[in-house]
Amino acid sequence: MALSIQSESTDPPVSLLKTSVGRLGHRWTKLLQFLFVTCGKFELTQYNLFKLELEPDPYTPAATYKRTALNPLSEDLTLFEGMYALRPKESNIPPLSRRQQDILPIVPKDNAPKPKEAEGTETPSSPKSAKCPRAASTSSQSPSGSASRAQSSESLAGSSQSLQSDVITTTAKELRDHQFKRGLYQRDSHCLVTREPDDLEGAHVLSLSWWVTWRQERLPQYIRDVINSVPDGINDVRNGLLVTTDLAKTYDKGIWAIDKRGDDYFFVTLGSAFEEFDGVKMDVNRRIRKDGRAWSSFMPDAALLRFHLILSILNKVRGGAETEDEEEHDDDETPAGLLEEELRVRRASLVEYLGGTEWAEKLSNNLIVDDLLAGNA
Repeated sequence: MALSIQSESTDPPVSLLKTSVGRLGHRWTKLLQFLFVTCGKFELTQYNLFKLELEPDPYTPAATYKRTALNPLSEDLTLFEGMYALRPKESNIPPLSRRQQDILPIVPKDNAPKPKEAEGTETPSSPKSAKCPRAASTSSQSPSGSASRAQSSESLAGSSQSLQSDVITTTAKELRDHQFKRGLYQRDSHCLVTREPDDLEGAHVLSLSWWVTWRQERLPQYIRDVINSVPDGINDVRNGLLVTTDLAKTYDKGIWAIDKRGDDYFFVTLGSAFEEFDGVKMDVNRRIRKDGRAWSSFMPDAALLRFHLILSILNKVRGGAETEDEEEHDDDETPAGLLEEELRVRRASLVEYLGGTEWAEKLSNNLIVDDLLAGNA
């Protein structure tokens, strides 16, 4: 199910925002914040809000809509599936449109282009720089054979050092991950959203993938300053959230975000997923530590949370079609939809059981809905 808002005073109408929506709908106050990100700040009192409903007319080739006026100033207004429009009240008021702005990814891809000046900078500890040594010459009398053996020994030594460095790097990474999660457990002890004590994972507010030199340069300076101002940098607990595993994975995809208002933190869903938590106040540890500081002072900086929220809005609901992630969480409880979902689960289970090979993928694709109905899957 989809909800869209358009600027109706333009020809053709301009889509301002589109997102998936569940049975509980989306609070208008939340959608208004989304619009402020995609369109910029505007004076709401200068615009009318309408619900549009298509009216088929056999005598009119163009689509006609029934317009139902809504009160955009109401704090209790909730919008559900369908199409809505914002129209200026006066002709001298400009129609709304989406701002042109650079849209950074929430999690930069590993195959992001590396600038030329960063190429060829691998250290001897990098796997790319560790080359396999050539076989030494079998001639013991040739001077070139001795040189070749010496070169081979140096290559083997370099390869050994490279392997040792890789092991140390991996161990250091595991230690950092352990310390990051341990610090979050000390601060939160349970999921900030569901309050569950089990199946927990530490999620970075600013993705760990950003902390590479040529990627950092794409970030706003104030975000880099926030990360550099805390002792453990990108792996500091002030850049982390302790949540359940499914929430951690979807946070990286921008399916949900956190809005800090005053001293409180609120859950914000950007689609139909996790709508039962939308607007829920997070369970922050307010106790005082032995050193006299409050645990809540170690919560993520409001600037980091806001930055993630903005990236999520721009990547998920900025006036385009539903994204792949939102479609995955779209509520479809028709019999056909339930069967398709069950089929996806069975296929994934089969691939995992058979070791995730290409052959397993092909075999799982042979499963069809008829197999479920016949009880063969």
